Amino acid sequence: MNPPSTTEKQQALAVRQEWLRRKGLSDEEIKAFTEAYGEPVSLEEEIANLRAVEELQRMTPSAEQLRSWVDNRRSRGKASPAQNGE
Repeated sequence: MNPPSTTEKQQALAVRQEWLRRKGLSDEEIKAFTEAYGEPVSLEEEIANLRAVEELQRMTPSAEQLRSWVDNRRSRGKASPAQNGE
């Protein structure tokens, strides 16, 4: 298999940037993200990574939901294992 071309890497970076913009990140935040995680290797790999992140976000409750669950559990008198010294 041939290494990805510069054009393919540019396309992958464009896909990443558009996805991050739709998530509400500024251009400065997108630049910091790319510096932290490196440039995408290939378009196919970048799309697979973004799909995986989307799936995790879909499956993961929000921080607000998690806090609500914890508060409800506490209000029923059920302490967490850490509070029970476990």
